[in-house]
Amino acid sequence: MQLFINRIYDALKKKEPWLRKLLDMNDWWVRASCIPFIMTELGWKSHDEIEYYMDINVWEPETRFGVTGTPPCPNCKSSKQVVRKGKDAASPCRRVCGLKRDYYIMGFRYKCNQCSEFVNNKNKSEQANDNNFANNQPEISAFFQQVPPPTANNNNNTDDDDDDDKENNDNIQFQNCDYHDEPAEEQASASLTVTGSFKAWNEFSLRQNPFSGHFPAMLTAKAGVNNDLVDMMVSAFDSGMKSEQFANMLKELHTSHKTKLEILRERKIQQGTLKKKGELFSTFNDPSKYNGRLHGGGFFSFVYKRYSANCKAFLGKEMKKRGGTQLNWDASYKTCKVLSQVEGNSLFKALITATNEFGEIRIQFMTVSDGHDQMVVPLREFKRTQNLYGLPLPAHFSTSAVFIC
Repeated sequence: MQLFINRIYDALKKKEPWLRKLLDMNDWWVRASCIPFIMTELGWKSHDEIEYYMDINVWEPETRFGVTGTPPCPNCKSSKQVVRKGKDAASPCRRVCGLKRDYYIMGFRYKCNQCSEFVNNKNKSEQANDNNFANNQPEISAFFQQVPPPTANNNNNTDDDDDDDKENNDNIQFQNCDYHDEPAEEQASASLTVTGSFKAWNEFSLRQNPFSGHFPAMLTAKAGVNNDLVDMMVSAFDSGMKSEQFANMLKELHTSHKTKLEILRERKIQQGTLKKKGELFSTFNDPSKYNGRLHGGGFFSFVYKRYSANCKAFLGKEMKKRGGTQLNWDASYKTCKVLSQVEGNSLFKALITATNEFGEIRIQFMTVSDGHDQMVVPLREFKRTQNLYGLPLPAHFSTSAVFIC
């Protein structure tokens, strides 16, 4: 699959006419079902079975949508001086988790000439300042001197150790990890760093691109989830399904899809259209053939939290537009008991929630005691919001608790 990705990337970079025609007909997808036609155009006489290949979504907005689709720079938010930088040292694709089978998103790396020049000047200035400071401090200058190469008597760093590390890395590379991402705080701090180059699917670049609605997935630091699967996950989680249950459901869908492909392959062998008699179908996690991958519940829990964080500002404003002629007031004490405690004592006493007649949350806050004075400010702000949006004030108020005034 990696060799196929490289050949498609080279054909895309050379702007092959047959590839552009294929992309236009398939909404900029390279489908695995088109492998025979693609192999003929690439001049490949032998290739792996079609079942071992995955779909590839080509994200090249400046070619697909014109000049207005050029990815904006995530730093200056402008696309006027954005140009292609070239191929990454790693794979030009990002693997995305789908409903039944994973797929790849292929794109280029871009460079903003304005920001790149700024970064280069900044690095030169910082390097010059560091050199001047080190030259004025002899002990610091000696500390930063180059470490001499290891001698024959030095056994701390040998070629055998390097080979062992490499072997360990190879073993870890294809493990099915539950969590493939960095913490959100590290991602945010890394994204705020000014860099001269960026990928076409950079999160901050996609926010500024007017055609980002055509992007098929929600990406994390090292993986991604298909948009339709994200919508399905949000609906399932809101209905009470846990992340582990959702991961097990996807495991069943992915493995059953692989089994169906295996059955179709056996029928082709019986009909004589596929000359693979005696060769077994690949295992699910064979990295050189089918290369299946499964994510655990921790991964989908992280994706759900990140999706909710992205929608938080919009949902907060949307909630303010929800009216209500009735407020149902409730106090929950269980939530505060499971929160973090300080010296064995809870920080909050109760979680107050007020819903309208449709069960939609209109007010929610925490209190540090049972005093009614802590409810004055939320109710005052609720009244201000209702007047600001031109909504009528509630006419009825109900609660299951007895308040002593």
